[in-house]
Amino acid sequence: MIAGVAAVVDNEIVIILKDKSSHSVLLKDNVTALRLKYLIEEIVREKRSVIESKFQKYIMEVIVSEH
Repeated sequence: MIAGVAAVVDNEIVIILKDKSSHSVLLKDNVTALRLKYLIEEIVREKRSVIESKFQKYIMEVIVSEH
């Protein structure tokens, strides 16, 4: 459902969905935001795929595979 990343500003990442809507996500710091941007770009380019995701309170764990 994610089409890409519009921008990273400090600890905020703006994600574009395939329905053309944009959503902002606040993260711990800029390094974490850049790491998420890289991961999303890899998934969108189909170099990686999400195998599993887990949510526990404020923590999200994503397990990915490489193609």
